[in-house]
This record gives sequence, structure tokens and C-alpha cells, in this order.
Amino acid sequence: MKKSFIYFRFGEFVAAFSNNVMQIAMIWWVLQISNSTTLSLVLFFSTFFRVLSLATLNPIGDLFPSKKLLIYLRILASFICLFLSVFFAGKNTVSILLPVVLIISLNIIDGVALPISVGLIPKIVAKERLKDAMRFEGVLQAFSIITGKVMGGLVIGLIGIAISSLSAAIGFLAASKLTSLIKLTEHPRIKEGNLTHVKIWFKQLFAGYKLLVNIPIELYWAIISTLINLCITPFVLLGIPYLVKNVFHSTAITLGILESAIACGMLVGSILTVKLLGRLLSDDKICFLGLFISGLTILITPLLKSIFLVCISLFILGNCIVIHNISANARRMMALPQNYRSRIIGTAKMLIEIGVPIGFLMLGYLINKIGIDYSLIIFGLIPTIISPFLFLIPQFTKLMRCSYDEANNFYFKNSGREN
Repeated sequence: MKKSFIYFRFGEFVAAFSNNVMQIAMIWWVLQISNSTTLSLVLFFSTFFRVLSLATLNPIGDLFPSKKLLIYLRILASFICLFLSVFFAGKNTVSILLPVVLIISLNIIDGVALPISVGLIPKIVAKERLKDAMRFEGVLQAFSIITGKVMGGLVIGLIGIAISSLSAAIGFLAASKLTSLIKLTEHPRIKEGNLTHVKIWFKQLFAGYKLLVNIPIELYWAIISTLINLCITPFVLLGIPYLVKNVFHSTAITLGILESAIACGMLVGSILTVKLLGRLLSDDKICFLGLFISGLTILITPLLKSIFLVCISLFILGNCIVIHNISANARRMMALPQNYRSRIIGTAKMLIEIGVPIGFLMLGYLINKIGIDYSLIIFGLIPTIISPFLFLIPQFTKLMRCSYDEANNFYFKNSGREN
């Protein structure tokens, strides 16, 4: 693979590492000063504004130079983490409002950066190497979660939340430097410095939504993923911390280890499982299995009475998540027209992540009303029941079983138009 891809992926790895460190720091900080209801509200507002940024700012990657945008976003994230480390270091807890606003700002930055980052991959990787690139991305993403969660938990447990936040600030600066090493020729649709084209912006934004609605695979896949994400992300970010603190009565180190078990599963899934399954099954069947078994792992969690068994279950969950993502994403990236890629990715991601803030509110409410066990049974049933609906998506099976040459511009080819 090109050096530029290596620089890009390791830059994204460091940024993801920093995000994971900040995520566990934020969760543990809120649980220390408040309760699960407050945490569900903080997570709700954080993910809500992340979704809002995906909804309104997704054209930015198609209109302006992607590389420079990522550099500026990483630097801004670094300064926010630096400010947060000052608040976390305070002996007396200041008002929760300002740190929460800064945490929300980090989520907005992540929401802006996500479609830009995903849209860059096909620009710097040959199409025949795209699935390998997606697998490599999955490996680094998993490794960033493992190191981020474990290191975050260890640093919090041994030194404190403030140092954890400071390490994230340094990480984002390193990510910006690595991104600057990418060699990439870009032709943005709007010239640098000309930021007043509001009409063009809204035209491009509307085009992304219009295309998503007119591409059945992307639209229905996004709707199914929304319902799946409504369950999985709140389970990981709210359900697991609740279990650690209130059921197992353990520490931030245990939380880091449990959440890193998910990433260990993602790592094994990226390196081994997806290749083995790819020899036996078509990608549409792998996508189904990934979602179906993910639901089962959440469903059985209340039956697991030891941290070790929960670790094994979360390992399986991580494996299932990554085999679904790799199998679904490689051909879908090829099928998207390049000039619309960032907008469609951002619009689809926005729709998918709408379920996350709703899921946080639902899980927080259910935990208070019926307890953690019955809440997780409900959240596990939803993905298990919904996963077979993948096979009802028009042309989904056709896309998932075609060659990469056939997948290139698949959506325009099958709509009677060429890009």
C-alpha cells in the first residue's frame, strides 16, 4: 500500500486512540460525580450534536481539501482536551455544564471528521486493494480501542482523569502531524478562502439527502443499521459502565479491560475471521451473521455472573461488529460515485447515528424502571429480530456478491446513469 495510506491510517489510529481515552475519561468522570441517569443525558446530548454535525456539515469533505480539514480538526480537538484536563485537575468540582459543552464539542469534531476520513480511503488506495485496506483499517481501529480503553482505564485508576485527558491532547497533535505527511492531489469544489457560498453549500447538502433516498441499498441499509446502533452503542457506552460500577462494583481499570475485550474481538475479526468466513460465505450472509450474533451477545449478558464470562461475550460482539462492517463497507465504498462520496457517507452515518441518542435515553429509562437485566434482554432482542431484513433490501445481495470491478459505480450503473 502507498506510504500516504500508511500515514493516513496511523494518523487516524492515533486520533481514534485519543478519542477512546477521552471517552472512558468522560464516562468515569460523570459516574464519579453523578449517576447513570446523568450519564445517559450526557451521552444523549453528545451523540445528538454529533448526529447534527453529520446531518449539516457532511458536504464539507466534497467542497474543501480533505487533508487540511482533518489537520485543523485534530488540532482543535487537541486544544479542547487540554482545556478539559485543566477542569478534571481541579480539586473542587466546577459546574458540570462547561466540561460537558467541551465534551460535546469533541463529538461534533468527530462527526465532521468521520465522513472526510472514510471518503479519503478510495482516493489513496487502488480499487483492487480496497478490501485489504478496509481490513487494515479494522485492525488499527481495534488496536486503538484496546490501547485507548486499557491505557485510559489504567491512567485514570493509577494517576487520574486529568492526565488521561492530557495524553489525548498530545495524541490529537500527533495525528495532525501524521495527516500532514499524506501526499494527495485534491480539486475542491469551492476554492480555499471562499467560505461565503451558502447557496452552494445547501445545494450540495440537499444533493446528499436526495441521492441517499434514491439509492435503495444505502437508504434501507442505513435504516436497519439505525435500529441496530440504537442497541449496540448504548449497551457498550452505558450498559457496560453501569454493570462495572453497580453490579460488579469494580473500577475504571475493569471498565477499560471489558471495553477493550470488544476491540480484541474486532482485531481478531479483522485479521482472521473475515478472511475465513469469506472463503465459506458470501458477504451478504456474513453481514447477517454479524448482526444476528451481536444481538445474541447482548441478550445473554444478564445471565453472565462473572467479569470473565462478560469479557468472552464482548470479545464475540467485537468480532461480529467488525466482520459486518468490513463485509458491508468495501463494495459500498466502490459503488458510491466519488464526487458525492463524502456527502452520502455523512448523510447515511447521520441517519444511522440518530438511533444512538434515542438508545441512550431508552436504556437509561429502562434501567431505572425495570432494572439492567430486563433492559439488556430487550436491547438484545432488537438486533436479533431485525438482522434477517438485510436480505429484503433491493439489490443488496447482488452488490455483496459481485466483483470489485462490477461494484465500481454500481449505483449509477444500475440506475441507468454514469458518473
